[in-house]
Amino acid sequence: MDRDQDRHLSTDALPEVLPEALLHKHFQLSDADLGEVELCRGSVNRLGFAVQLCTLRWYGFFLNDLTRVPNEVLLHLTVQLGFLPFDLHGYPADDKTRHAHMDRLRQYLGFRRCDAEQRQLLHTFLKQEAASLPRTELLRKAAFTWLHAHRVVRPARTTLRDLIASAREAAYDRTFQTLTNPLTDAQQAVLDALVKEVRNGQVYPPGHARPSNSCGRLPRRNRPTPC
Repeated sequence: MDRDQDRHLSTDALPEVLPEALLHKHFQLSDADLGEVELCRGSVNRLGFAVQLCTLRWYGFFLNDLTRVPNEVLLHLTVQLGFLPFDLHGYPADDKTRHAHMDRLRQYLGFRRCDAEQRQLLHTFLKQEAASLPRTELLRKAAFTWLHAHRVVRPARTTLRDLIASAREAAYDRTFQTLTNPLTDAQQAVLDALVKEVRNGQVYPPGHARPSNSCGRLPRRNRPTPC
């Protein structure tokens, strides 16, 4: 995944501003692209199809809201398609058209649905990554990279959220088992108490009180500066 993709991994929309260089890099239609677009009926369907084609190829997902496509993208594509720019409020006309276009685009660009098999493979990958990438945002970025590299269309946010949460929990359990297997019963009890405090937002080991701020008990005029 290149740096252009990396800048906008946390969103499911196109960047609001696209430099000319990115327009020519990611929204330039080849002869084969134009031939595929021409199979659509009507200018609205052709433009919408072209936007989805370029988005899927660049980011690996379909846009849910095409009314937010930047004007410079619409202008750049309509010039190539041979008509004046317009918005995409009328695209797609219905769900049948949407699904038909998505099927064609997946087949044309060599992408696959994120079905049960692909979700299981992604989950396995995320469990491995979670051991070294515990933060959710880092795991989400790793998931996007894996999906694009394996030509799998990015799933819905909730699906990806659940996969990441499950992978993190599995990695935590695996680490916990690794740590606890060699421990004695007494050591296990201490570790259990520590884990409980960590989960409750307390990061101090059992028997160690949270440090108090002695300065807070002094009159303001007698308070050392700094404490």
